Amino acid sequence: MKLRVLNSFSIILVGILFLLFWKEPGFWISFSLLVLSYLIILSFGIFKLSLNFFAPAITSGDADTIYLTYDDGPDAEHTSSILAFLKEEEVAASFFVIGSKVEENPQTMREIAGGNHFIGNHSFSHAPLFQFWKTKRVFEDLKKSADTIAVYQHPSRKAFRPPIGIMNPNIAKAALLVRTAIIGWNNRTLDTTTTDVEKLWRRTKRKLEKGKTIVLLHDNRPQALQLTKRIVQWGKENGMKFDTVEHLINELT
Repeated sequence: MKLRVLNSFSIILVGILFLLFWKEPGFWISFSLLVLSYLIILSFGIFKLSLNFFAPAITSGDADTIYLTYDDGPDAEHTSSILAFLKEEEVAASFFVIGSKVEENPQTMREIAGGNHFIGNHSFSHAPLFQFWKTKRVFEDLKKSADTIAVYQHPSRKAFRPPIGIMNPNIAKAALLVRTAIIGWNNRTLDTTTTDVEKLWRRTKRKLEKGKTIVLLHDNRPQALQLTKRIVQWGKENGMKFDTVEHLINELT
């Protein structure tokens, strides 16, 4: 919706400027600046899900509740240790899984499904050029992933987190066709950038203290377990609750 408004406004504005001022000195400089402004606004919509530029996305939750979310699994080496810790602490989390990895790790998927966790769709392929695919190909990928997840979780329970958190019109249309909610985050741990748990925890804690509680982790990284432990310990010490993003979806429906 916001994209349509921006496009309509831009077309009308360019038309008016062209009709009235195209012979004036400096017109093409002004026109170039207008195009640049359009591209900058578009870029914000692509990289920032919270703007809801191409489609509505859930990117925040209750300030007193921590929503642990994990991307890029299931991972044969690391996911099970995270699940064991969450079970010990009686904490439910959300796992946005890659369909191809679901097929490779059925036992880990059974552990996730049996642990009162929520399973979300993170595409089947997580392909490097996913953001450049046409709507039909994105839809087919999401549908294939959804079908693999449906083996472990009822198909009516669904949510989608786009790979790398990038959104565009084609991905938005495909998500609409799959009839799924879109989930982002507001506390990105950056656990894919360093193994320094102390550094990651300082960053994550600052955001938790500001009420940013949808936490993005990656369960295919060894540092995710130690960071999870820090988050859960801090949350319990500060009277925080823990929940899955499914409850945020249910609040909107």
